[in-house]
Amino acid sequence: VQATQSPIPILGGLDDLPTLAERYGVQEVIVATTSLRREQLLDLYQSLAPMRNVEVCLSSGLYEVMTTGMQVRTLGSVPLMTLNNLRLSTGEKVLKTLLDYSLILFASILLIPLFIIGGGLYAIPYQISLSSMNLMSAVCGVFLFAMVFSIPGAWIQRGHFIPGRKSIAGVIAVALFGIAANYALSRSLETSSATLFIVIARTEIVMAMILGWLFLKEKVTVRLWIGVVVVMIGVILMKSEGLSIPLDALIPVVWAFACAFFFALIQIVSKAVIHLIDPQVLNVSRLVIASTLLLGSEEIRNELSGLSYSQWSMLALAAFFGPFLGRVTYTYSLKYMTISKAMLLGMLSPVLTIVVEYHLYGTLISPSEMGGSLLIILGIVWSFLPTLLNKSS
Repeated sequence: VQATQSPIPILGGLDDLPTLAERYGVQEVIVATTSLRREQLLDLYQSLAPMRNVEVCLSSGLYEVMTTGMQVRTLGSVPLMTLNNLRLSTGEKVLKTLLDYSLILFASILLIPLFIIGGGLYAIPYQISLSSMNLMSAVCGVFLFAMVFSIPGAWIQRGHFIPGRKSIAGVIAVALFGIAANYALSRSLETSSATLFIVIARTEIVMAMILGWLFLKEKVTVRLWIGVVVVMIGVILMKSEGLSIPLDALIPVVWAFACAFFFALIQIVSKAVIHLIDPQVLNVSRLVIASTLLLGSEEIRNELSGLSYSQWSMLALAAFFGPFLGRVTYTYSLKYMTISKAMLLGMLSPVLTIVVEYHLYGTLISPSEMGGSLLIILGIVWSFLPTLLNKSS
């Protein structure tokens, strides 16, 4: 979009359209196809296709891309064509539905255990590392390995980066907020229990929903709020047996809330720039900045230089499954989902963790863990029920 000598305010370019559509509640996008190349038109349609409430209309031109059928109407004497979905017969719809559900079932059976194992493999080496070194040193070591793992993908996707003040500021902000969040985490864990911190840190989803509504204009329905409340009650119930709040825990509690707030800010900034920079490029960029700043500490440099091979191995494992694989896949989900929905799905992690512990180590699931897990699942299903029903229909 060129802003030269235009009396109409320019909100952004083609890559900003999905973000702008969400921010302003756009229901219809009208495209003058003669102003776009074929590749731009296809990229535009693919970026808007996941947004079910946005209708894409094309002015005259490029009839060869309309092979799926179209509807023609006029707006102010200008003919507009709306792309239809594939026109399938009843038998074809039945076969397509069976194929869709078969693929979903296969992917669930294949991927969910991998995600569970990945989450476990991240937590175990990270906890082992924290038992023998300072938390910020461990964070720096994990960031360094995650940066190395991210470089190949970022190099391949380097073309999917639109340099500008917004994208560069976003990368810097994500890096700084990441350091601040981990520092707050370390200060909170110094004098409080991990159980108390975990419960408070889950308020990140509430903060992210409010911030997303304020700054990104993301729609948060009453149904979604009810689902989040149910999930939070489930988390508290799961941790109720080990949960205690000492009278002198005010400072650690404040640090825990600060940690949740900074992580929520990371989600907001990532969502704001995700259409300007590929998630892998964003990840390696913020890790370079964060690692450089952390290595400015002589204490961290000295501790890292004295680590053994086994300690570095633990940091590498934690980096691969945490800030590399976990962060990149989550950031990709922000391209197609709102922050609240993406984070709500992430709340399944404690449920999957206790299931893994039960099957691998024979750890008994307590009544509070069982009840909390059921509430978490109920809250997530309740939040996504309209979407599931729409997709099935």
